[in-house]
Amino acid sequence: MQARHQPADQDKSCSVPYPQNSTGSGDSLTILANRLPVTSTGDGKWEVSPGGLVSALAPVVKTGGGNWIGWSGAIDNKGGPLKVEGLNLIDMSIDEEEYENYYCGMANEILWPLFHDGVRHPHYSESAWQSYKSVNRRFADAAADITPKNGLVWIHDYHLLLVPGLLRELRPDIRIGLFLHIPVPPVELFATLPWRDELVSSLAAADLVGTQTEADALNLRKLLVRPDFAEADMAGDGDQQLPSLVAVEAFPISIDTQRYLRAARVSEADGSAQ
Repeated sequence: MQARHQPADQDKSCSVPYPQNSTGSGDSLTILANRLPVTSTGDGKWEVSPGGLVSALAPVVKTGGGNWIGWSGAIDNKGGPLKVEGLNLIDMSIDEEEYENYYCGMANEILWPLFHDGVRHPHYSESAWQSYKSVNRRFADAAADITPKNGLVWIHDYHLLLVPGLLRELRPDIRIGLFLHIPVPPVELFATLPWRDELVSSLAAADLVGTQTEADALNLRKLLVRPDFAEADMAGDGDQQLPSLVAVEAFPISIDTQRYLRAARVSEADGSAQ
């Protein structure tokens, strides 16, 4: 991903001593996701969580000396830096109010159903929105503090849609990518969201936004070219071009087909296949 601009699940404490990046490399990767890729074992220790996203990204962070910023899943936890199985992690503290408003309210009771074509009616709440903005600001501040010059930040999913715009203001040198793991609703449905302008303006600040399907990418491109949704700079005639230099592409996530094919062949060879 080329640089877009040249340089010019939780604790009430918001001040976290973020460590300096271990490599100092401009290619170092900072991942932002609502959850960290680890789970508490209950005895004060941590273990890497199962799951496709963790399996795919954890080795990249580990070998590249990058960092993963997210929430441990514990409410009112102290937060701060963690080192688990070679992974550099930052635990973002989330308190009870933020859990109810940012996580349960805005993310899961408003954005999730809306993005899933209104599978249930979202219950809009200004307090949920304000909490969402506050937590997104903390994530953006953390990424700005820890990412080296000209570094790459990869943001994941609907919990952190305001981070691209906030981070662009703080660090214009950083390359910003965002991947949406859920569907993107059509324009007519997204238009019902009271805070659509702020969200679209933030997405337009990224270098690259990835989606699961071509249909989702098409919906997102339509959102980004709506001049009444965002006050982003437009390239060319606004009806056809995306704001600024943001690219929107589909990157479907699938299973490791070769792994299952090998397993099937082995089971057939040793007679264990049913």
